[in-house]
Amino acid sequence: MTEAEKCGYKGLAGDCVTRAIAIVTGKTYYEVYGNLFDEIKKFAATRRSTAAKRAARGGGRAGTTPRNGISKKVYHKYLIKEIGMNWTPTMFIGQGCKIHLTQNELPPGKLIVQCARHLTSVVDGVINDIWDCSCKCVYGHYSFSNPSNKFTIGGKIIYQGKKTEFISFIPNLNKYLLVGFGEFVFPGDIQFEI
Repeated sequence: MTEAEKCGYKGLAGDCVTRAIAIVTGKTYYEVYGNLFDEIKKFAATRRSTAAKRAARGGGRAGTTPRNGISKKVYHKYLIKEIGMNWTPTMFIGQGCKIHLTQNELPPGKLIVQCARHLTSVVDGVINDIWDCSCKCVYGHYSFSNPSNKFTIGGKIIYQGKKTEFISFIPNLNKYLLVGFGEFVFPGDIQFEI
């Protein structure tokens, strides 16, 4: 059973963006879906591009909900501004495919990888998706910054009485993102490492 099915959604969907973000951040599918739906509404209300006009029309067309595809302009802003990930392009115009969706060609850690018309999550070289997309060429990937102080990405801790781990550090905010928690936390709020 997929995360979408656990949240009550049925049928096939083009929800790769929602799935990839949920897997990498540890947020629930339902939470990511709601956040992205809000981002689509903001995008449709404030932009004049073809993608924004399509999103504003709605009607279940591609690009109007997180279940049927999302414009890169929407998810890119969300991943950078809201989640705190960094974008690393790996393919440039006229250059051809240089990086493939294989373990030895991608950096370690939790990544959201952009391929042709698809986003997938890769955790330490392992693709986490509902189909085998390993034949795709990588256009670029989103990754978390490495922390600058004593806590390390992947480190196990106790926060609010629950076992969790670090998945991101935002240096300019001096905050961490933890698996299973939707908000960023200050280092001083963290109880102790396990």
